[in-house]
Amino acid sequence: FIAFCEKELDRRETSGKYSPATIKSNWFKLRKLKTFRANLSFFDLTSKTLEEYENYLRVNRNNDVNTIFAAMKFIRTMLNSARKQNLTKVYPFDQYKLVYKKDTRDRLNVQELELLQKVYNEETLPEHLQNVLTYFLFACYTGLTWGDLVSLDYKEIEKEDDTYLI
Repeated sequence: FIAFCEKELDRRETSGKYSPATIKSNWFKLRKLKTFRANLSFFDLTSKTLEEYENYLRVNRNNDVNTIFAAMKFIRTMLNSARKQNLTKVYPFDQYKLVYKKDTRDRLNVQELELLQKVYNEETLPEHLQNVLTYFLFACYTGLTWGDLVSLDYKEIEKEDDTYLI
């Protein structure tokens, strides 16, 4: 399974269909899986193994519910890809259910965003904090995630009249 994941991620990376942030995140998830069991095969993928990996992530890696969800979703995605290629019939997710906790993060309200914009416009912050605020406001206004923001290339931004397009 590990060898398949490596080949599949290489294939996805060269296909151009996935963002660099997605590819980077998937490689990270694979490295984390390899720290649990470096030679994981398709036959090793049982509901018991998934439960052991979940426990490993919670106890040894101090991962939260949604981080564990993402790690398990990666395994399921790779497994589904292997099944579509007729490489395996193994599917432990019939017995193992993914658990996701609804997001309860606080959001900025309009007044808070306007206050940050005012601080930005005043340019009274030290340079490094002004730069952080620039990126933060850019992410707020575009809806880009941090991963997409750090992989964004200036060439991907186009200007049409008074509008910028990504």
